[in-house]
Amino acid sequence: MLRFRKAIALLSLCSSLSFVPCAFAAVQTPITLNKVSQSDRMSFIKELQKYLDLEDFDSALKLFDTLSSDMAGDFDLLLIKASILFSAGKLDEADSLCSRLLSVQSDNTDVIELRSMIAKMKGDKNQRNASLRQILQKDPKNVQANIEVAEDYSLSKDFAMAKKYYKNALSTEPKNLNALFGYGQTSYYTGDISTAKSVFTKMLEIDEKNASAYAYLGKLEAEDDNYKKAEEYVKKAVEYDENNYDYRLDYGKYMNYRGKKADAEEQWKKAIAIRPDYFLAYSYLAGLYDEQERFEDELEMWKKVVETEPKYYYAYEAMGILYWHKGELVNCRNSFLKAADYNPKNESYPLMVGATYLKQKDYQKCKLYIESVFKKRVFANTSASYAVLRMYHDNGGGTNAENQTARLVAKETNKTIQAKLYYYLALFYDINGSRTIAEEYYTKVLNHAAPMFFEFRLAEWGAGE
Repeated sequence: MLRFRKAIALLSLCSSLSFVPCAFAAVQTPITLNKVSQSDRMSFIKELQKYLDLEDFDSALKLFDTLSSDMAGDFDLLLIKASILFSAGKLDEADSLCSRLLSVQSDNTDVIELRSMIAKMKGDKNQRNASLRQILQKDPKNVQANIEVAEDYSLSKDFAMAKKYYKNALSTEPKNLNALFGYGQTSYYTGDISTAKSVFTKMLEIDEKNASAYAYLGKLEAEDDNYKKAEEYVKKAVEYDENNYDYRLDYGKYMNYRGKKADAEEQWKKAIAIRPDYFLAYSYLAGLYDEQERFEDELEMWKKVVETEPKYYYAYEAMGILYWHKGELVNCRNSFLKAADYNPKNESYPLMVGATYLKQKDYQKCKLYIESVFKKRVFANTSASYAVLRMYHDNGGGTNAENQTARLVAKETNKTIQAKLYYYLALFYDINGSRTIAEEYYTKVLNHAAPMFFEFRLAEWGAGE
């Protein structure tokens, strides 16, 4: 609706538009310039506005059929008609009419802007970019074109260039909220926090109910770990835009950081109600339930994650861990197999799959599976990871082989990988009834200084049994 409202505003503000005619194209209905009186135009627009206010585009378009032959070919009214066609989603008709208008006046910025927006909706990048270049060549400070180009740069993660074009737009319209938001957002992404805060504050001076400004001021406070203030800001954002998924996520995060677990859970459930087909709120709830050891609830959330985002391998990993804890070995194995499909270079997943077979005493299937892993050549034959996997394949392979594997793990320079492999040594001996040796290796895992790997938790469970 913004397009045709802009066109109407242009007509309302100007008593006449001094267009310079170009050569007329051979069209069925000739387009004329400045042949209709402003009073006749505005009388028609007043009638048209009744339908536009109701977003009744079909009735608005039918009104054009009632025009006299002189008015039916009026450039300004046809520009409004093209805008309404665009708003009604009749993109081909809108584009065709723009082509006719440009055949009369090839450098009309309003028509070129509209055509760029049509091209954007149609996914015609070449036409859109050509239109934007044409506009900026004629008018480097054109607000809408600068915003459009800035948005393109933002989508490609070139926030510095995006910021430049948003700034260009603001040099013409310093109170343009779209340009201000883009400028504030790109300032935030480029680390210019003081500018971002100033811009979002200015947005609230212009529009005290601007939800996006409140939301980003909340993010800025959260950057400084000021979650109380962040919560206050995002609460205002939710007040003015209660069905915004991202605001609900942030609201829950800030509450969670402040220890308000039940409130965080409530906000994330509201986010799910808004977008039940998106995975992020489910993963947040899964993490919350994990902290509270509500494992059944957590498992249900991870199931929703993989339902809505099937390639999110971390969710399969988390499900595998929970199934292992429950003793559901088949489900555990299937989860880690899915995780390995999406993250085949992870050394933990095939070891966990092998462990499920060993625990079921299904040595043949364990061998066949690990052989399939070896064929993929994911692990170097000389690595400690390969040695432990070989040990699972051979169900030990004898005392000498087991001791050789232990020595390789002890020499592993990556301490995180080493701690993981100590867990699988502990698990192997635990499965095979050598509890004393298993406890020795569990202790090595639990002595790791930075336990940012899931085997640490499994080691805690294993050591506590």
